[in-house]
Amino acid sequence: MLKINRLEATKVHEYIPIDITFDETLTFLTGSNGNGKTTALKLISSILQPNFDLLSEIKFETATVSCTVGKSNVVIKLTKYHEHRTIKWEIKKTKTKVKKGSLLSRQ
Repeated sequence: MLKINRLEATKVHEYIPIDITFDETLTFLTGSNGNGKTTALKLISSILQPNFDLLSEIKFETATVSCTVGKSNVVIKLTKYHEHRTIKWEIKKTKTKVKKGSLLSRQ
């Protein structure tokens, strides 16, 4: 099962920073028009699918989705280079181990 933990993005639409930490059960995205709510959802969707057409349409500098897949933490980071029309992908996966009620990362 996939659980999305966090979305971080810089310079969305060239000026909006996004930093959303998702709750264990439910998270509401609220704000006035133009604050990036729909764009945040589109970023998550296009990163996880991946949808290169949609990613090329969204203006951003960096976007990172952190999630848990089974017993592994997965971090997908994108860096967009507008001048070269390229996107650099980095994917990092670490297993998690629960010990004495705390979550520890093993690399």
